[in-house]
Amino acid sequence: MASNVIKFPAKAARDWALIEKAIREQCSVNMFSPEVQKRLLEVMKPFWEMLDPGLNFSVDIAFPAYIREEDRAAITAAVSRDISRMNGEILNRFTNHLYIERLRREVDLCRDLGLIA
Repeated sequence: MASNVIKFPAKAARDWALIEKAIREQCSVNMFSPEVQKRLLEVMKPFWEMLDPGLNFSVDIAFPAYIREEDRAAITAAVSRDISRMNGEILNRFTNHLYIERLRREVDLCRDLGLIA
């Protein structure tokens, strides 16, 4: 029996598709030329890829001898999950801030180069 597996793009590809769509929409709203839109997308995609390293976090906890092995595993998993979530949220906010600032600088550069009136 053949499996019916539906393949979805990787998270990074889906994220970039959303960002690309937003950049295209903003270029349209601001009436930027196709040249400016192309330039922004070409410059910002590698920057986005650099900012999305797909980091994983884990911890190594020294437990007292009286803690059972299965309890150690459960505690370690819970702590690792919470640290990953917390670090992910912080990293996500920082990454978004960096990306928006870089995009603003690229738009300013396009203005300085006379590509935007």
